[in-house]
Amino acid sequence: MRRPVCRVGLIALLILLIPGAALAYLSDVAGHWSAVWLSALEARGIIAGDRAGRFYPDDPLTRAELARIAVTGLGYGTEALALQGVPSRFTDVAPDDPLAGYVELLWELGLTEGYPDGRFRPEAPLTRVELAAMLVRAAGLEQRAAVLRSARLSYRDAGEIPDWAVGA
Repeated sequence: MRRPVCRVGLIALLILLIPGAALAYLSDVAGHWSAVWLSALEARGIIAGDRAGRFYPDDPLTRAELARIAVTGLGYGTEALALQGVPSRFTDVAPDDPLAGYVELLWELGLTEGYPDGRFRPEAPLTRVELAAMLVRAAGLEQRAAVLRSARLSYRDAGEIPDWAVGA
């Protein structure tokens, strides 16, 4: 179950938490089905385009980008910036990585565990399974997910879901 999560998929979930419709401008989302939502998130500082104002809404979302979006969306952006330069608990997250503080805070909030080998894999595309597990943690539904770990799933790709993620 290693299919990457599209940036727009996560952002569509976050937009439900954001009131109002403040609009900003990302040059490559004009005409995209998610343009209003992405612009509202940009106006609130939750997402940002590159220096040329492009966002690439259909590109896979990386694990580090998810950390920034989730931490900022939850209102902990300042705390994440305070962690910049601090050695990470993850062996593959350098202290000078611009998203290191977000990755660290995502772990501190209990929303990610990283990998058993001590890595976070910040540049790896976020998978649907990883996103589902993070959302379950964020919603405080770990006990419910544990009960469902033995559930029989009817998804076409159910055989690709790792055992640890079946409940999520």
